[in-house]
Formats: sequence, C-alpha cells, structure tokens
Amino acid sequence: ILSTPVGKPILEKALSQELDATVKIESVHLSWRGPQVLKQITFSGSALSGSIDELASDVPIWKIAQFGNAFLLKNGSFTFPSFNQVSINQVEAQINNREIQAKGSASQGGSFTVQGKVYSKTDFDIVANFMKQPDS
Repeated sequence: ILSTPVGKPILEKALSQELDATVKIESVHLSWRGPQVLKQITFSGSALSGSIDELASDVPIWKIAQFGNAFLLKNGSFTFPSFNQVSINQVEAQINNREIQAKGSASQGGSFTVQGKVYSKTDFDIVANFMKQPDS
C-alpha cells in the first residue's frame, strides 16, 4: 500500500514528523522480504534541508520500523541553516547494526569520513576525520 500513489503521502507524512521537516519522495518501492527503496528524497526544515538520491534497506516490510538500523544512503546533500548554511555533499553512508561508515565533501572545501556506533540521536561513539578543511 505504501508503494502506491495513495500510500506515498502517508510515508512522506511519517518521515516529515520524524525529521521535523517537509519530506517529498519521488519513488517508493517496498516489498515483503526487502529491499525497501526510496528514491529522489528531498526535505526542508528549520534545522536541516537537503536531498538523497537513494535510501535502501534489506529489512522485510514487517520490520520497516528497523529501517534506521541497517540502510545504505547514496549521494546525499545536507544543509544546516542554523550553522551559516554549511552544507555537506556527495555523502555516501552505510549503517548496519548501529555501525556507521560515511564519507562526503564540504561545500566550503575538503572532505570527511565518519566511523563508529550510533545508539540514538543523542547517544553515539564516532570518530570523524576531516581532510583539507578551510580555515574559518
């Protein structure tokens, strides 16, 4: 049902509430056994805005609530309005069983990698490396 034109707005509304942002999804493909795939996602809120080309997870549909524990993010761009519009681009990330690996570039120059564990939005143990970042 969520893959249909009727279900897509339900999914967009749920994600909008979770992110405290307006979320639009171009394509939704959900299947009983997985993978679950969302394509061409855009979002805009007071703390965060951006886009993601593809977000995918192998979780079965009956475990869709666990999507955030194991997913692959392809070509994400994120802007942080409250931090002088700082943005990160070309973000590729994978989370599997709370382990995160991510890389990308900053609009101001340089690149970054992130590795570690994410337990919740406020509880995480990560190491970030920033390469060739410009001086402020």
